[in-house]
Amino acid sequence: MGIIFVGTTGIVTDQAQLTGWGVVLALGIVSLIDLIVFIYNIYKGIKILAQD
Repeated sequence: MGIIFVGTTGIVTDQAQLTGWGVVLALGIVSLIDLIVFIYNIYKGIKILAQD
């Protein structure tokens, strides 16, 4: 959701203030980290299952 949010607001932020873009970017980075952790947890779970 956050990544789509960054992509769709990219056009809007051309005329918006830099601080607004910073908030959007921060939200995007946070959601991206969230996604990476989520994928890593799935990968770790599969790896544990594969060892058994």
